[in-house]
Amino acid sequence: MRVLVVEDEKIHLEDILITLEELEHECVGSTDDPMEALELAEQHRPDVVIQDINLNGKISGIQLAKKMMQLYKVPIIFATSYLDVNIMNDALDIKPVTYLIKPIQTGDLQAALIMAQRFKVDNETEINTAELTDIVDDFIFIKVGVKLQKVNFNNVLLVQTDAKNYCTIITSDDKKYSIRNSILNLLSIFPSNNFLQVHRAYLINVQFVDSYNEAEQCIVIKKYDVPVGRTFKEKIQQRFKVL
Repeated sequence: MRVLVVEDEKIHLEDILITLEELEHECVGSTDDPMEALELAEQHRPDVVIQDINLNGKISGIQLAKKMMQLYKVPIIFATSYLDVNIMNDALDIKPVTYLIKPIQTGDLQAALIMAQRFKVDNETEINTAELTDIVDDFIFIKVGVKLQKVNFNNVLLVQTDAKNYCTIITSDDKKYSIRNSILNLLSIFPSNNFLQVHRAYLINVQFVDSYNEAEQCIVIKKYDVPVGRTFKEKIQQRFKVL
């Protein structure tokens, strides 16, 4: 995911940035200034904002988060160094993804980012179904211009995210279909017996795997080299039958 971090305590900012890198998420910008935060959100359109609730700028963290959600429809993860019931109640009024206590633990941040991704999928269902139009047994229909193109699941090599919530479906005859959808949502649609997420940006059809280089953390599917994310290694090892 593409993450914007708004944090005015340097030690916590560095900790969040390191953790994001470990979890293989991209930080598109960081700042402690509310006005600059809005500019960064306009420029980069992040998938989620990790937001200090107690900013020292001209507007409070809650006010900034409210503007972010109104302008960019972006999920907010609040962070704070201490619990204050009144502040928490005010924060919950804008319906953030969750509320984390600093220093933020890796597992807590990972769970919060998964929740944020689910939040985006839930709020884009209407848009998504306009592009990925129908699911019938072993195939789907994808809207291509003014027509609906039938695509069999068995012919799909892999799915790759392009930017934001756009994905490219690549088929065995090397056709590519760009749709507005997320990897997480497609993972719930594609049959789980054949498809496996191996990276935050890749979903593969295991039937087409030619090789898996554990040292280089790369899966080869025909002419495509697919990177393997650290957090997905265990699932891959469980899925592949190794003699």
